[in-house]
Amino acid sequence: MALIFLISRGFWWGDTFGFFSSDDSIPLLMSRHIANGSGTPLFFYGQFYHGAALSWILAPLLKILGFAPRILVICNILLFSMGTWFLAAISGPRRRTL
Repeated sequence: MALIFLISRGFWWGDTFGFFSSDDSIPLLMSRHIANGSGTPLFFYGQFYHGAALSWILAPLLKILGFAPRILVICNILLFSMGTWFLAAISGPRRRTL
């Protein structure tokens, strides 16, 4: 399924910023602050809910690879794939039904 997603969204890679929106800017800004050592957020800026786990995962990647909005998309795809694999693994053996 991930391969189909990547093939169908292949045009995105040719664009400079892809579908970068203001919703993506907050996790990237928080990741940038974590990577630079200027902040340690636990929640989204301006909110007291929705934790900053994604920003903490992105921060080392931004430090190593540099600041690029595509890193957010790649990280989201990887986290979604890992979550899907985990749910499939804990759901038990597959049963064939008619």
